[in-house]
Amino acid sequence: MVDFNPREGPVRQRVKITHETDWVSLRNLARYAALGIVAALLTTVYCLEGQAIIKRGYQIEQLKKEQASADELYLKLLLERAALRAPHRIDAYARKNLSLAPPLSHQIIFRQKRDAPMSQDTLLALDHASGGKN
Repeated sequence: MVDFNPREGPVRQRVKITHETDWVSLRNLARYAALGIVAALLTTVYCLEGQAIIKRGYQIEQLKKEQASADELYLKLLLERAALRAPHRIDAYARKNLSLAPPLSHQIIFRQKRDAPMSQDTLLALDHASGGKN
């Protein structure tokens, strides 16, 4: 409504505007907001899980490479151990560096079981090895 004041011209009356709350629209807005938040959270979780899967894949590949190199080193060490344990190598080392020689026939003593009787040759070899003191 507009009143007319001859001095000031038309004067507007202050009208108080009230809004009625539309509860149905507000409820729908809340639902859509909640649905948007849930969708955003699910998308974030999906992306993070995908990233974690890719990261684990790279770690698995790295561990496979390390295992392959460890297996290769293991085989090299087995060959080296076999070479170091070879009897001809040990014999050559003993003769060259330790001044050892093959045993003489009278230096070899065969051990028998305690219950088994000793042969005459064994008794003679034992007697000869001890210097004939028996």
